[in-house]
This record gives sequence, structure tokens and C-alpha cells, in this order.
Amino acid sequence: MAMREIGDVIALDQRGTGNSLPNVGCSETLVFPPGQAITRETAITQFIELSRKCAARLTQQGVDLAGYSTNESADDIEDLRKALGAEKISLWAISYGTHLALATIKRHEKGIDRTILAGTEGPQQTLKLPSNTQKHLEHLDRMLKTDAELGKQIPSLLDLMKTVLEKVDREPVTVEITDAKTKKKTNVVLNKFILQLVTMLAFGSNERFIPAGYYAMSRGDFSVAASQWLGFINGTQT
Repeated sequence: MAMREIGDVIALDQRGTGNSLPNVGCSETLVFPPGQAITRETAITQFIELSRKCAARLTQQGVDLAGYSTNESADDIEDLRKALGAEKISLWAISYGTHLALATIKRHEKGIDRTILAGTEGPQQTLKLPSNTQKHLEHLDRMLKTDAELGKQIPSLLDLMKTVLEKVDREPVTVEITDAKTKKKTNVVLNKFILQLVTMLAFGSNERFIPAGYYAMSRGDFSVAASQWLGFINGTQT
């Protein structure tokens, strides 16, 4: 609303998303039984299989998947500018949106006035490399060390995580929790891969889980991690 005081604000649904037609979202559903210790290989196999099914279904519906790329979306932004009759537009973007904004600048610089970018992803940075994840965990570790009280409880976040992950790698943990979806008691199995996946899901939205959750797990309480994993399985993870 503050931005509307100085100009028109337009929220763009990229082609294939939101209210754009056709919507190319995949309706195929991942199936991860909560009582089963999912492995990396099992997850990758299922992701590949469902992705291929989704691509085949959309292709059969006449969708040209080659038309859904960052460059195509950048060209759509330029077409939108022309349709609005605007000499120049300003871009406000976060995360992947910054990747798209930079592509738009590269392809249509003359039509861009200013940009506001947060959580910037450069043209070659959209892939989430393990090295970047490691750097972020090291940053969290340094932040914890600056707090006298937390530093006492968690002298080394990386060592704490390693200890917990090694423990569940040797012997997966079974946790009984109430399923928020069915309201029934459910057994959830956690192994090393599942905890790594839950940790990844916490990045950017629920990072307090990483120190707090691993500290709890080091003391035998895996309930929060189990709830996070079950929420992801049920599609309720936020």
C-alpha cells in the first residue's frame, strides 16, 4: 500500500502460474508413508517418475513446455510494459523473482527504470548448491556463538547437527504424534535423509527450527521434527 502512494503496483502471475492460463502446475502427488524411512534414492526416483508423468500429461494437452522459462517470462514483462503504454517500469522482486528481474534487465534494459531486489539470485545462482547451504549453516553457527546463553547450550551447531544425524543414520527414530490433518495418532519414522530434508525446508522460513530442533533432538525429543515432516507429507508445511 505504501508503494501505491507513488505509483501503480501490478502483481504479475508468470505464465503457467496463478491465474494465468493454462496453469501448468503438476497435480501428481508425492507419496511418502510417515511410518517408512524414506531414502534419498527412493525420493529421487519418485520425483523423477512424477515429473515425467506431469510433463507427458501437459504435452498431451498441447502445452509446449519449452515456452515456460525465465527468458520467456522476462519477455512477458516487456510485453506487459508495452500493453500498459508505460515508457519505463520499476521492478520489485524477492528470491527467484530477482533472478527473473535480472534476466529482464539483461534482455530489456531500456524499459526498466529502477529495481528493488531482496534475497538476490544472480543469473547462475538459482541452483541451490550444497556449498551455499554449508556456508549458511556456518553463518548460523557464528550467530549462536555471539549469544552468551545460547553459546553455552550449543557450543557448536555443526557438531550438534552431525551428532544427531549420525545417531539417526545408525538407528532411525520412531515418534508418535497427532496428525494435524486426521487428528489421529500417527507413527512417524525419522532417518538421516528425512532430517536433512526437513532442515532444508526450514531455510528461509523457519530457521529457528535448526538450532532449537537439533538441540531438542540431542536431548531425545524428536516431536517437532516429526511434525515438520508429517506436515510436508500432508502438504500442510508452510
